[in-house]
Amino acid sequence: MPAVSEDGAKKRTLFDAATEDMPYLLPLAVIEEYLYFLDARAYGPSVFGSGAMAAASLCRVPVSGGAVETISGPGTRIIGCSDGAIVYERRNF
Repeated sequence: MPAVSEDGAKKRTLFDAATEDMPYLLPLAVIEEYLYFLDARAYGPSVFGSGAMAAASLCRVPVSGGAVETISGPGTRIIGCSDGAIVYERRNF
């Protein structure tokens, strides 16, 4: 997943993903030096859009580089981002 600085000057890759997987990786926020994102590669187009299943996983990766960490597995639905926190729920499906 590419990352770009606020001024657009610096670009680097935080982790590798195939081009066809990019629509299923949804960046959410950068909080305390981590990029949080939804990873729906395992479920594809059933995840996003009206009436979609909450089938993505909530993940994070350090913006300084490092391994991707799964915070919440498949079934995660984001409720919102507020005050430096991501509010989510997870359902088994």
